Amino acid sequence: DAYFVEKEGRLYMQSSHTKLADGRLVPLRVEPLEKCLMENDFIDLKSINRQGLPTRKSKNEDVFYWYPRNNAVSRFRVDSGRVELDCYWIAQSSCAGLGVRSAKIFHRK
Repeated sequence: DAYFVEKEGRLYMQSSHTKLADGRLVPLRVEPLEKCLMENDFIDLKSINRQGLPTRKSKNEDVFYWYPRNNAVSRFRVDSGRVELDCYWIAQSSCAGLGVRSAKIFHRK
């Protein structure tokens, strides 16, 4: 649940989206993007920052990463041939192959 937008020359991550009664998605959290890898490459999964993005490349070719861009959404993709963490340009792009769906927060009493 991350959407990246550029404001005044700085990239921000919007997350924790909620759906309003009128159908609009609104981020509950907006924060400047922390230092992370800003190029497409294989990544070191041990270098993940607080926002869940990698900070270092890896010589190991296990996970490929597409860096955050303006008006892009992030996703973690797994299929029979690969694992990817990418920040894709098309927010409307989706794939139900792994049963991705909306989530609801439950509060215990």
